[in-house]
Amino acid sequence: MNCQVTKCPDFAYNCIMRTLEENYRIFGSLMTEDKIWFDRTLTFHEICIWLQEDEKKLDSMLMDEIGICGQALMDDYRAHIPDYLKKKYGIETPNPC
Repeated sequence: MNCQVTKCPDFAYNCIMRTLEENYRIFGSLMTEDKIWFDRTLTFHEICIWLQEDEKKLDSMLMDEIGICGQALMDDYRAHIPDYLKKKYGIETPNPC
């Protein structure tokens, strides 16, 4: 990924400024490749903090692109964990929702 580095605000420590589009792609990778949604304690808000992205802007982009906001997307993935585990490993798990 080719991130464009710009001068950070004085209060920021060791940050890399990425575009909204770059953070959108990173969020997608975190969801699909890293499967961060398996961690039920993690929220979309916390991910936005990691990414140093405005939560409302990323949420708005998700709504425009895929029609669902970030936390709802994470919740939807989590609701399908039992189906995922059954399909991948053939094991039955109780649905904790």
